[in-house]
Amino acid sequence: MVGCGSDTADQSTAPLTRADAAAIGGFVFPPSTADYRTTRDGNVGVYITFVMKAQDLEEFAAGSNLDLEPGRRVIMHASPIWDQNPTGDFSGTESDVDGVRRQVEVVQTPGTDDMTVRIGLDMVAGSS
Repeated sequence: MVGCGSDTADQSTAPLTRADAAAIGGFVFPPSTADYRTTRDGNVGVYITFVMKAQDLEEFAAGSNLDLEPGRRVIMHASPIWDQNPTGDFSGTESDVDGVRRQVEVVQTPGTDDMTVRIGLDMVAGSS
C-alpha cells in the first residue's frame, strides 16, 4: 500500500517515512502536514505528496532551504499519488542536497487555505 512502511520491505519499493524524507532530502515538515503519501520508481525516483496549511509555507520553505519561485512548475509528469495537471497557483524550485536532486512544487488549493506539496527526489543525481 502506498504510504505505508515496513522494516522488512524491499527498500527499492518501500515508501519513505517523513523521517526518511527529512534525512535524505533535507525537508522540515510543518506541524500541519497531513495526507502524507509516497511511492518509488525503482531504486532511483521517490515521489512524495502532502497537504499543509498556507500559513506554514514560509516555515517549510525556509526550514527545507527551498527558494520557491511563484508561477514556476517543475513537476510535469503524472504519478500514482498525484494528478498531472492540478489547478491552483504554483510555486516551484529544483535543487541538489547531498547528491539528491529535489524538485518541489507547491499548489494552492482553490477556495481553501490548503497547499498541496509535490516532491520528486532523484536518488542518483550528482553521483559518479
